[in-house]
Amino acid sequence: MLWVRIYRQIRPLLRYATAAVCVLAIGVQADAAQIGLINDFSDGVQGWEGSGLVQVANGGPDGEGDGYLRITADGGFGPGGKIAAYNQSSDVRGDLGALDVIAIDVDMFVDPSSQSDLTMRLVLFGPTNTNNRWTSTDAITVPKDGQWHHLSFPVAADAITRAQGAATYEQMISDVVRIMFRHDTGTPSSQGTVVSAIAGIDNVFFVVPDVPPMFDFDGSGALDVGDIDALLLAVRTGSTDAQYDVDADGDVNVADIVALVTTPSGFNTYIGDVNLDGEFNTSDLVQIFQAGQYEDATQDNSTWESGDWDGDGDFGTGDLLLAFQQGGFEQPARASVAGVPEPTSLSLFVLGSLMLIGPRRSCR
Repeated sequence: MLWVRIYRQIRPLLRYATAAVCVLAIGVQADAAQIGLINDFSDGVQGWEGSGLVQVANGGPDGEGDGYLRITADGGFGPGGKIAAYNQSSDVRGDLGALDVIAIDVDMFVDPSSQSDLTMRLVLFGPTNTNNRWTSTDAITVPKDGQWHHLSFPVAADAITRAQGAATYEQMISDVVRIMFRHDTGTPSSQGTVVSAIAGIDNVFFVVPDVPPMFDFDGSGALDVGDIDALLLAVRTGSTDAQYDVDADGDVNVADIVALVTTPSGFNTYIGDVNLDGEFNTSDLVQIFQAGQYEDATQDNSTWESGDWDGDGDFGTGDLLLAFQQGGFEQPARASVAGVPEPTSLSLFVLGSLMLIGPRRSCR
């Protein structure tokens, strides 16, 4: 599925960093559950157990070449009578609470030859052993249509029910020893329901909350021009809030604006790139002068997009000096890690020209 392909390529590194901090905080341990994509069944059963399990090389959600785990149940009352698969490997064991896991997702299909649709629940076992069992309060019905469906099972305390044992939710979620997907009709039970069916699962996924980007000052969930404007305001008002100290030097000033705009952890572009397309060029200059705020009489009326680049609230010569001293004019987009470019002769020429013609435009 597309979301899985995207995940494999561009999963934000901050999420893994957050997980690493959590694991370190609880100490080194043999069982350390992972987050993100746990199993894609591209090379075997990958730690999953149960009766009637076999890895199939083709036919997963992505079609040809996408492996999945097939589960077959005969509907009898002995082994192999239920659609159930479990994993108790180190990939899933551990403190899911410390990792901030909020759900466990899986893709699933039910073959049309099956006795009925399947009523699926997640089961979490722990602490210490499998005598304590918690299962999804609300089951998810998967139709026997032969199509892949995406299921998401929340693991919050109000979403799962204790089906066996005396352990508290807090004890269980901090020491999960096994996870299971199981057909279980009616109210949540500790044993599941027999059924004659063929099903498949793929892409087992431990979900954590989206980590907001670093320097998301305006709380929009994205790194955008609003965050630059928030920092400009912080500089102008003399804020001492440490969140705005981008360069971590103990002060909130124009150096933090430069750091936010130019470094890879921020926008990785240039001072003067008002449209944030990765380059500082004539299109940016046209935009700011069309705004008509260069050296105007209105105080504190400028933003990043209308020429305030140094955080004084206005578009003036100081902003142009800052931009051209950075040497980014007509430079190519920055690589992931790059040095600060030296001012070019073109930059100096344009700066001199703008300082001469800018005031004339503002007087029209």
